[in-house]
Amino acid sequence: MSNSIEGIGLERFDHVGIAVPDLAVATDFFVDVLGFEKAYVIGPIEAGREWLSENLGCGCAARVTIQVLNMPGGKVELFEFSPKPEGHHPRRDDLGSASLGLKVRDLDRSVERLR
Repeated sequence: MSNSIEGIGLERFDHVGIAVPDLAVATDFFVDVLGFEKAYVIGPIEAGREWLSENLGCGCAARVTIQVLNMPGGKVELFEFSPKPEGHHPRRDDLGSASLGLKVRDLDRSVERLR
C-alpha cells in the first residue's frame, strides 16, 4: 500500500450511496437482477432541509428513505428523496456524478442475462 493510504488508516471499501427516483424499482433491480441482498431500511426520515443539507449534502427534500444492500466487499445504499428533486438526471460530466463498477466471472453471460 502507498504511504497515503497507510497514513489515513484506510482498511477497505465500505459503501457507496446512490440517489434513485423509485426505491422499490431500484431495490428490485439490485436484488433480483444483480443478486445483492437486502440488509435493512432506514426511514423514512422526516427532516428539515437544513438537517438534510448538513447530513446528506442536499437541501431539496423533506424526507429520505434509505435501502441498504449487501454486496461482495461492501454495501450499496439506495436513497429515495421526497419530494423528488427537480431537474435532469446527472450527466457523466456533472460535478458529483459517480459510477459503480462491478467485476463478473463471465462478461458475455452477464450481458446476456441483463438483456
